[in-house]
Amino acid sequence: MTSNKQNAIASTENANNKAIAALPKVEVDGLSDEEVAEAVSRGDVNITSKQTSRSLMDIVRANVFTLFNAIIFTAMVVVLATGSWKDAVFGVVILVNTGIGIVTELKAKRTLDRLSILIAARAMVRRGGENIEIAHKDIVLGDVLWLRAGEQVPADVEVLESWGLEMDESMLTGESATVRKAKGDNVYSGSTAVSGMALTRVTAVGEHSYAAKLAAQAKVYTKTISDLSRGINTILKYMTM
Repeated sequence: MTSNKQNAIASTENANNKAIAALPKVEVDGLSDEEVAEAVSRGDVNITSKQTSRSLMDIVRANVFTLFNAIIFTAMVVVLATGSWKDAVFGVVILVNTGIGIVTELKAKRTLDRLSILIAARAMVRRGGENIEIAHKDIVLGDVLWLRAGEQVPADVEVLESWGLEMDESMLTGESATVRKAKGDNVYSGSTAVSGMALTRVTAVGEHSYAAKLAAQAKVYTKTISDLSRGINTILKYMTM
């Protein structure tokens, strides 16, 4: 088992060394260790929040304190005060109605929390004059980042040098045609390099990147009220006036 693990590590290191050797020679040094540490201390890292706009308490509160539940609960209290408890069994409707609403919204919340445009892959950056591979979350603002064919852009960047870079931005714009990028062009996170290569500088990370903003908008929960529900609510309001 140990031998297989060592072989796998050695194979990965060899692949990384070959990938680094295949990169063009450039004069850009990238960030120093001090500059990276400074960016991390400022919070300029490529980490995004996974929370939606509605907490568990918000969901429970919205489904418990409704006009329908209030009417049924009041009727149940009146029946219990004036008659047999058996006549108040209809109060179970409150539990059923509330339970269904909470479960449905929790499923929606779980789906929204998992929604992500970016794939947490490793990235090749240039720091201190050397090319190194780092985790997606370790990218900082101002990093010099390599974009290669087949890779997804992990953060918003500006192209410093391009070697025939073409991007697929269909996930962001819906356009199927590839876009050629030249020096000075902006490339947004979430797009994918289909051919060529480029040396870029990171201009936005984490929740400030385009993909994170797009995902945040998609994660906002909006409760849709059907015409039937709207009609029932109107009737209930008139009944309680």
